[in-house]
Amino acid sequence: MTTKRLDPRPILLLSLGHLVADLYQGAVPALLPLWKQAFALPYAATGAIMLALQVCSSVVQPLFGLLDDRARQRYWLPTAAALAGLGMAVAVLAPSYSLVLAGVVVGGLGVALYHPEASRRAHDHAGARRATAMSWFSVGGNLGIGLGPLVVAALLTHGVTALASGMAAIGLAAAWLLRAQGPRLLARGPHDAGSPASPSAQAARDRRDTGAGPGVDRWGALWLLSSVVVVRSWVHAGAQSFVPLLLTERGLPTPQVQTLLAVFLLAGAAGTLVGGPLADLVGRKPVMAGAMVLSVPLVWLIGRVDAAALPLVLAAAGFTLVSTFSVSVVLAQELLPSRVGTASGIVLGASVGTGGIGVALLGWLADARGLPAAMQAMGWLPLVGLALTLGLPSERRGAALRGGAPSTREAGAPR
Repeated sequence: MTTKRLDPRPILLLSLGHLVADLYQGAVPALLPLWKQAFALPYAATGAIMLALQVCSSVVQPLFGLLDDRARQRYWLPTAAALAGLGMAVAVLAPSYSLVLAGVVVGGLGVALYHPEASRRAHDHAGARRATAMSWFSVGGNLGIGLGPLVVAALLTHGVTALASGMAAIGLAAAWLLRAQGPRLLARGPHDAGSPASPSAQAARDRRDTGAGPGVDRWGALWLLSSVVVVRSWVHAGAQSFVPLLLTERGLPTPQVQTLLAVFLLAGAAGTLVGGPLADLVGRKPVMAGAMVLSVPLVWLIGRVDAAALPLVLAAAGFTLVSTFSVSVVLAQELLPSRVGTASGIVLGASVGTGGIGVALLGWLADARGLPAAMQAMGWLPLVGLALTLGLPSERRGAALRGGAPSTREAGAPR
């Protein structure tokens, strides 16, 4: 059977939209000091802004994924980009704390709306190289998160109105582009009758990839994968939150701390580009397990190396932790072949939304035992992720590389 080839043009367009959507997620933390000062907020109220963003941008993603699986959502992508941009513009210009929360909620819903449908479209245009395609798609989001604070800093030099206008303009421009290119994105959608990506054909290939029997959605394996993603999210969010505090306690100046944090985040984008193609070559499970093994010494070293080696260690840690982001999304889609949108929403929601829980728990430990103890505990978490990863199903030999087209030997032909 001939499989489709990866079509890079729609994947790159979807990645650009992903960059815009997640840029707003990176912008909100950079805006917290502005809102705290403007409305004299206590730390709890300031943290509630981040909680609102995480809940609205992640918890509802499985719901949007379920709706996407039931019917083609032709206008979701441009609507999502517009909502994200306009919601953030409202939040920036809001004259009250309640309107800040309202704007963040609207923007967060835009972010949540984008991810399941865009992930599904990336899946449809991936051909045999699903993990590679998803890595191209995912790198846009990782770049967006890393660039969010820089965009805020650049626009804010021209005033709050310029910042709000820029936020709205970015979202509306992305919405126009996604709307104009809608036919290209839908050209080989999963609901197109007779296409290679129709639900029955695609589901059959995905079931072969994971070794599942006919018609089987592997919910148990999906929840196990989600647990792995939760652990990874806790480690990444914990490092993102506590590394700046640790470096500040060491006496590093603020500009240097921000630069080192950017190194950590942007290295994750590079890791995404490597992890996907590698998973297509050697399999999803080996790549995820290997990343967990490497994360243990790298996270442990963050709090122990000198200033000269710190940029290298942070870059390696960010690269390794995020390298499996796209791989986990593809594996989720293969474990739930008849509900690709739902699978994407569950895993992406777990990846985005649970980091705050991990940070809260590690923060409690830091208050009780000190920041070094919290960093040490965070360093051991990848071992938990490794144990969970080893329980995931493995692809049949070569399935990841060929996109689910098994050889006659793999299909059960006589040896």
